[in-house]
Amino acid sequence: MLLARTLSWAAGRFALGLAVAGALLTSERASRADDPLSNAEVVTNLMEIVFGSEFVGEDSDIVRKWTAPVRIAIYAKEPERYRALVEPVLQQLHGLTGLDIRLVDRSEANQNAYILILGREQFYAYAESHLSPGKNPRTNTYLDCFGVFAADRGGVINELTAVIPDLANDATKRSCVIEEVTQALGLPNDSFTVKPSIFNDDDEYQDLTWQDQLFLRVLYDERVRPGMTRTAFEPLARRIVDELRPGH
Repeated sequence: MLLARTLSWAAGRFALGLAVAGALLTSERASRADDPLSNAEVVTNLMEIVFGSEFVGEDSDIVRKWTAPVRIAIYAKEPERYRALVEPVLQQLHGLTGLDIRLVDRSEANQNAYILILGREQFYAYAESHLSPGKNPRTNTYLDCFGVFAADRGGVINELTAVIPDLANDATKRSCVIEEVTQALGLPNDSFTVKPSIFNDDDEYQDLTWQDQLFLRVLYDERVRPGMTRTAFEPLARRIVDELRPGH
């Protein structure tokens, strides 16, 4: 764990512009039956995911988000094998946030984000050095992957690491990449009460839901600045959600 400025989270077993995001949300809404939430409920859920943490003492008082390009390198025995798994995830996140986020080769010097696909003992050792004893993967069978990110005192995130065991099947690896990288963009909390969401601890969802996509659209709206307090962020979030989801 990288001092107090680093947030960490654990995943369970499951796994550019307004027009693009609006189309994604509209097409998904047309095919789903689980959209009973009001805009006020969405904002309540967003506040829990943005400012909360499943780790005691790691709740935040400010918004954290990336402002610089995100350059992700894959560290694995066969990194090229995972490009086809990772790149669509990054493309979706780019479309929802507008972030300049892409894969780079491990030899490039500008990398600031890492996907580590580790052997069993390496995964255990990395987890034990970064997570609390209650998250020890040797005894916690619900921990399939986890991540850490670092942010400065102004709320600007500048590094992320997603840690995934190589023994996991490709479906689980994909779900882990989706959740860990998304959480490292500034949505760090997991919750049993927030649903539909990939951050729900019941592991019911393996992809970003319509609500998760909305969370990202709000967080990366240009009006939302890193370092915003809860008091400043909440009314702005309500306004943005109302704009993106009129009539709810």
